Amino acid sequence: MAILAALLSLAAIGIIRGFPDSTAGRMLRRQLAERPIAAMAKINRHHVIFFGLLVLMALTTFKFAAFFGTDFFVAFTSFDMSLYLDAVCVSAALAAFARLRLASQFTRSCIQRLARSTGLSRNKPRGPRSRAYRRAPRQSANDEDGPLPTAIAA
Repeated sequence: MAILAALLSLAAIGIIRGFPDSTAGRMLRRQLAERPIAAMAKINRHHVIFFGLLVLMALTTFKFAAFFGTDFFVAFTSFDMSLYLDAVCVSAALAAFARLRLASQFTRSCIQRLARSTGLSRNKPRGPRSRAYRRAPRQSANDEDGPLPTAIAA
């Protein structure tokens, strides 16, 4: 069976490499390369984490089922699945909150941009600052000695 799968794989690779412009070559490339790559591009970090947790829970469930029998197996599996579903619900809520936050930031920036373009912005440019709020003039780069000493008359 493994030899047959290996031969079919080699034949598909040979057709894809040897005849890339043929109908069979394009179809095999699309089905065997492009679609799986597009599906794998959609996988995020949380998918990998939940898959790892699911595999870990399945392995521990089978281990405990062998030790304790069917009654404990049913209780432990239902508890395991409830934990998994709770984790999925929490991650979905966090993802929804993150998307809501991004949407609110986007909406706020669009409203601010629209207000600026129509002149309705609250942050209108002000005139020149009054003298009380002006910055002190900068000293030039030549003042290495500092201010000149003055004589104090007694």
